[in-house]
Amino acid sequence: MKLVVFSGSHRTAGQSNRVADYLAARAEVVLGATLVTLKLSELGVPLWQEAGDPGHDEALARWAPAKAALASCDGWVLVTPEWNGMCPPGVKNLLLFCSAREVGHKPCLLTAVSGSRGGSYPIAELRQSGYKNTRVLYLPEHLIVRDVDAMLHGPSPASRDDDYLRRRADAALSLLGKYAAALAPIREGIWDYKAFGNGM
Repeated sequence: MKLVVFSGSHRTAGQSNRVADYLAARAEVVLGATLVTLKLSELGVPLWQEAGDPGHDEALARWAPAKAALASCDGWVLVTPEWNGMCPPGVKNLLLFCSAREVGHKPCLLTAVSGSRGGSYPIAELRQSGYKNTRVLYLPEHLIVRDVDAMLHGPSPASRDDDYLRRRADAALSLLGKYAAALAPIREGIWDYKAFGNGM
């Protein structure tokens, strides 16, 4: 099984990158999965452009490594920080680059990161959008890493909340693996994208 863990933070030192690294390491342990970790802060993907617009070809070239990784994976984890109660613009931008050929009918575990007690709004925002044309399947389970500065450091839990979050993360990753395995056989030929390329 191949999984992608995608950190949606623009910041190189963002906590979302650390959370993504933690989840990737746990997915290897829990699922024995082959992992690719992608970080928006390292990809340098510009704003999405229509074909023919200036910068379109450069944007596609920057996106190419992520596109290839997502196209070959069985499922993925999308980690988003919460900025002013929202997903950062880069997360929505990466979903503009995705198509159903990369992520369609593949399970995605949403994970939000908050420096305080927030994190629910980015989850709600992504559940409301981003899936229409991509056909990505957000799992009914998600993770919210609240008080991220105090969570997921080192090999042992630092508190009862940290212990709970670690156990919950392992359970969510296990669920992602089950969905990925179950959905793999049905993806080929499941939908006529030529006739019905966009969602309603």
